[in-house]
Amino acid sequence: MMGESPFTPTRGTPSGHSTVKKPHNLKNGRLMPKTRSLWPFACLLTSILAIVPSLCPLAGEYEAIGSLKETQRAAQQGSVEAQNNLGMIHRDGLGAARDYAEALKWFRLAAEKGSPEAQSNLAAMYRDGKGVEKSPAQAKEWFQKAADKGLAEAQLALGLMYRQERSSPESQRAAVDWLTKGAEQGLADAQYALGLLLNDPATPVRDDQQALLWLRKAADQEFPKAQTALGQMLADGNGVPRDAVQALMWFNLAVTQGDPAAAKKRKVLMESMSQEEIAKAQGLADKWLPPAMERLPTRPQPPATEGGRAEIRREDPKPGMRKKSE
Repeated sequence: MMGESPFTPTRGTPSGHSTVKKPHNLKNGRLMPKTRSLWPFACLLTSILAIVPSLCPLAGEYEAIGSLKETQRAAQQGSVEAQNNLGMIHRDGLGAARDYAEALKWFRLAAEKGSPEAQSNLAAMYRDGKGVEKSPAQAKEWFQKAADKGLAEAQLALGLMYRQERSSPESQRAAVDWLTKGAEQGLADAQYALGLLLNDPATPVRDDQQALLWLRKAADQEFPKAQTALGQMLADGNGVPRDAVQALMWFNLAVTQGDPAAAKKRKVLMESMSQEEIAKAQGLADKWLPPAMERLPTRPQPPATEGGRAEIRREDPKPGMRKKSE
């Protein structure tokens, strides 16, 4: 039923005739402006904060606190996933005060129940001495448990720990084994670390061809440090035939992703190259696409701009596995 207006006739009067409601804002025979309610504005503000939390940090904080309460409840009820998540919340200060001791407690609970993610997180706490005294032995033990379960990040971390034991050939071989397991799962950080290890002249496990292969795999995932390392390998002819044009192409690609080391190396390399070689390398970089995009179905090309060149927008083909190690 539609709401009545201030002038809607009403029934049931003593005379049986319709009468007119007197508006509340009628004063001295004149219709006065109504007082505006703040409710619509409050609703609008709430909607904006819900849609764009970044406009107000407080909105994001409320959301995080709500999530924290739910996670705490699930963790206390024995959910392994929630226990690991709660550990990360306290470790990183996500919606709660950073508390390494509390993080350690929840990681340990989940790790002892067999969660590889929690085992890897617990190992990192021991490795870095956060919330607990540093213990490489404990770190390696927990990384081993998670790596044995196939967690690529743990395999990378374990491989890097063995890598640091440079005086032991057995440790170097163990580093190659674990880094290879992580690299074979597509983890770009592991592919990069493996490539560096295999290209190291001081290591007993040096294999330049394998180093080139793994650096290329990481570079193809648009991992800038791998692109720079691959460029340097080709620029120096370090274990592979020297190719300045290909080296400059990889430096150019790494520079576009903001790697400062690539910018310095590119400058040095260009001083020894002809303008023709530099232009060729730039052309290769402009045309380069990650292998994942090369396999995509061909799409209609966009119309050319005023300069006669088509503007092509590239989509990120990566699955999102890599961190800003993020």
